[in-house]
Amino acid sequence: MKFYLATSTILCSLLGSCWKTVGAFSGRRSFAMLSKQHGFYGKNKLKVRGGGWENDSCNGDSRLYQSVSSSSSTTATEEEEMSLRVAGESKEAIGVGTEKKVFGSKEYASVPLSLYRVVFVLGGPGSGKGTQSAKLVESYDNSVLHLSVGDLLRNAEGSPHAELIESCLVSGNIVPVEISLSLLQQAMEDASQLSKCGQPTFLVDGFPRNFDNLEGWTTQMTKSCSVLGALVYECPEDELEKRILARGKTSGRSDDNKESIKKRFVTFQQQTMPVVRTLQQIPSLNVEYISGVGTIEQVWEKTQQTMNQFISNDVLAANQKLINAIQTKNIDIYSQLVLTTTDVQKQFDENESLASLDNNDANISSSISNVEIDIQNGTKAVVSYDRILIDDDNKNTKSQFRETRVWSHEKNGWMCIHFVRKPLIVK
Repeated sequence: MKFYLATSTILCSLLGSCWKTVGAFSGRRSFAMLSKQHGFYGKNKLKVRGGGWENDSCNGDSRLYQSVSSSSSTTATEEEEMSLRVAGESKEAIGVGTEKKVFGSKEYASVPLSLYRVVFVLGGPGSGKGTQSAKLVESYDNSVLHLSVGDLLRNAEGSPHAELIESCLVSGNIVPVEISLSLLQQAMEDASQLSKCGQPTFLVDGFPRNFDNLEGWTTQMTKSCSVLGALVYECPEDELEKRILARGKTSGRSDDNKESIKKRFVTFQQQTMPVVRTLQQIPSLNVEYISGVGTIEQVWEKTQQTMNQFISNDVLAANQKLINAIQTKNIDIYSQLVLTTTDVQKQFDENESLASLDNNDANISSSISNVEIDIQNGTKAVVSYDRILIDDDNKNTKSQFRETRVWSHEKNGWMCIHFVRKPLIVK
C-alpha cells in the first residue's frame, strides 16, 4: 500500500479517527522525583550569585538571605526603566536561534531542532496555572511537558540548599535564580530523554518571577532553550485566597496558609507583573493573558487555543522545509520529513511529481496563500493552502492546486503522513 493515497475519503477517515492521549508526564511531582532518583540534588555544588554561599558553605552574615527575604517595590518610572533595559538585553538572547518567518500570510517562529521549546506559565498563587498545565499534558499526549519550578523546589529535600529554599517558600519570597535554573535544567534533560515526541514544548510553571530570574534565564538557558511566549493567568486576590485555603486542607504544603498567601500575592504584583510587562515588549514573544475566573473548562478553552498557536510554529516550519526539499529535489531532507518506504527515491518520484521540478525548470518557485491549520491534541495537525507554481523567468503559472498535508508528532519531530491535492479552479 502506498504511503500517499490522494483521496479525500481516506483523508476524512484519518481526520475523523480518535487520537488517544496518554500524558505520561501528567504528574507534576514526577519530574522532581526523577531528578532525585538521578542523585542530582545531593551531588551538585551550586555557587549562588549575590550572596555568601559557595561550595555548600555559608557565613553568618550572608547577604543572600537578606536579598531574598525583603520584598522589593519600585516606582512606575523605575519599573519602566528596568523593563526597557531588560527587554533590550533579552530581545535576542531569550529566543536565540529563533527566526520569525512567514508561510503564506501566517507568521511562525522557526526554532532550531537542538533547542528546547519553552512557554512560561505565570499567575498569582491559586490562579489555576497548575491545573491548566496538567490538562495540557494529559490532552496533548507528550507533545507538551509540564515543569513546575515550585514543585521542583518543594521536593528538593536532598538539596544542600533545602533550608534556604524552605525559608523562601514559607516567607513568600523568591528562591535565588541559580538554584531554580539548575533544578529546572536537569529536569528538562531527564524529561526530554523519556518523551516519545521529538521537540516537545515545555511548560515552565512559575518562572520567571522577577527581573533576576529573567536575567538569569538569558545568561544560563539561551544555549539550550528558545522561549515562544507566556501564558499569564489573571485572578482577583479574594478568589485566590479562597482557592488556596481550600487547597491547604489537603495539600500538606507549608505555604498554603493565609499569611503566606498575602505575602505571595504582594510578591507577584510587585516583582512578577513588571516582568510580564517586560516580556510583552520583546517582539519575538507571544504573551497571552487568560482569565482564571470561571469553570476549569472555560479557562481550558482559551488555554488550548493559545497552546495550539505555539505548537503551530513547528508544524508550519516543517511544512515549509518539506516544500523547499521537494522543489530542490533534496531527498535527504525529504526523507527526514515524511514517513517513507524502503525506496525513498521511487516514493518521491511517484508522489511529488506534480510539484517537483525537472532539470529544465530550475527557476520555478511556489506561491502559498489561504493557509489554514488545525492542531489535534498536540500530536496531529492538518495544514491546507493554495499553492501556485510560477516560472520565475517569464512569470507564467505552471500549475495551481489546493494542497492538504497531515502531520504527526513523532520521536524525530513532526512528520508528514498523508497529503491530498486538488486542482484550483480559476474563475
